[in-house]
Amino acid sequence: MNDSQQSKDGHGLGLLIVDALCDRYGWQLMLTSGEESGCIAKLTFPTIGETRAND
Repeated sequence: MNDSQQSKDGHGLGLLIVDALCDRYGWQLMLTSGEESGCIAKLTFPTIGETRAND
């Protein structure tokens, strides 16, 4: 893999980090397939009244 491919494709840690943040803060992550390629990530944040109590 050359440098341009590596920077384009990344290392795959982004969604892992986002998933951990979702677990920690009560956010929701939804992944769907893109129309031509890739995926679409949708984050949903709770409203102020819906936030989880601190652990």
